[in-house]
Amino acid sequence: MILSSVAGTLVGYVAIATHLIKPASLVIPNNAPNLLTAFLGSGKLSSLIVVAIVFGLTVLIYKPFIELDNAEVQNEK
Repeated sequence: MILSSVAGTLVGYVAIATHLIKPASLVIPNNAPNLLTAFLGSGKLSSLIVVAIVFGLTVLIYKPFIELDNAEVQNEK
């Protein structure tokens, strides 16, 4: 859980530092979908791509732990 947060923050920092995306400058309503807030806040399509990269990276980080948990459940049956 900590590794995915750090990885997502680093990807976001690198994207902002290299001017691939700009920081959010618009106010977004609280009920906006989480995956779209970066795009809606900055107005650039590249923000949506960075969000997809962070989401994919997070899935890859969590995948081995979910598979291990599922294997343990199968062994208990």
